[in-house]
Amino acid sequence: MSGEKIIFTNSRDNIKNILQVKRSISTKVMPNNNPNNDGRNGKKYRMLMNRILLFNLFFLLSCSEKSNSKMEKETTLIRDTIESKINTQPDLSVNSLKLLDESSVRNITSKKLLARDFIRAHPAVVFLSNDNTQYLIASQYEGDIANYFSLFEVGYLRDQPGLDSVGVRIQYNDFISDSGLKLGMELNQLIELKGKRYKEYSEHGIKVLSYTIVNRDSPLIGESGLPLYFMSVSLKNNKVFKIIFGFEYP
Repeated sequence: MSGEKIIFTNSRDNIKNILQVKRSISTKVMPNNNPNNDGRNGKKYRMLMNRILLFNLFFLLSCSEKSNSKMEKETTLIRDTIESKINTQPDLSVNSLKLLDESSVRNITSKKLLARDFIRAHPAVVFLSNDNTQYLIASQYEGDIANYFSLFEVGYLRDQPGLDSVGVRIQYNDFISDSGLKLGMELNQLIELKGKRYKEYSEHGIKVLSYTIVNRDSPLIGESGLPLYFMSVSLKNNKVFKIIFGFEYP
């Protein structure tokens, strides 16, 4: 026994290897033709060997369980990392109009804009698509400079008919976010585009998917100075009909 090396390569062969080791030890330590081994000593020896075998089985099974648990945790971590990286960059613009960038308004219009009260909770500028079917409401919070928008809302003008009298018409027929999100998308297209890490609720036949970034260590949140970023997408019959995204008012 002293000159042998015993190596257990993997958990699949552990039990077989232990039994082989036991038989090897039994043959070397207690040969059948040894007259000095009486029945009592043989019984003690068998008890000792059984204890050794049970201890080794327990030890190896414990190691196997820990290894499996570690693999499951690593698999979960990898899966969550993959899911969290599905378009982790939040939407920050519609067409060429950007959140928190007052100079970007020149990308879509040269007209003088007027932020109006009572359209939404905060002063807002309304843009209309060229074909007069969609609207974009760009809200700015109190104290912000002109054209510095913190929240966008995109929807169908038929659902908000009063906006056509206060809106500024621009050259685009569709309002599209920087990730490609737009009205009329199917639910599966939305999830493929924005990922599965959302919260969902339904009300009066309308399904709402919500994505949120609240991590204060996020550069996006830190640089904005605002509490959180969110996106809320409303669907009817599994088709997107309203999109709201931006930063929450502090």
